[in-house]
Amino acid sequence: MKIDPHTALVVHRLALGTVAVTAPRAAGRLYGLDFRAHPSGAVLTRLMASRNLGLGLGLLLARPTARPLWTGVNLAVDVLDLVTVTDETRRGALSPRVAAIGLLTAAAAALLGLSAARRR
Repeated sequence: MKIDPHTALVVHRLALGTVAVTAPRAAGRLYGLDFRAHPSGAVLTRLMASRNLGLGLGLLLARPTARPLWTGVNLAVDVLDLVTVTDETRRGALSPRVAAIGLLTAAAAALLGLSAARRR
């Protein structure tokens, strides 16, 4: 069964968002957040989740004529995430594990968005 990139990006966004909203501490730990050092980590995790849910719902509910716009917004967000994680890694602010997970997550979404944009 072949899933088109648009659908894969919607599933990616909604899955990440749902897990992080319903279990922010577990999701944050997967991303290497230290909740003892940063008690606000659960809030930040939920903010990331809200963003993913909003972007995923926008893609899911967009009329066909609005899909290119939503795909472009998703791609822009993921490129900004890649730039941010890369910069913070360069500064030494992220552990190798956190940097790898952040880069892989953002790169996967960016590649799905790029693939979806090319198909439209």
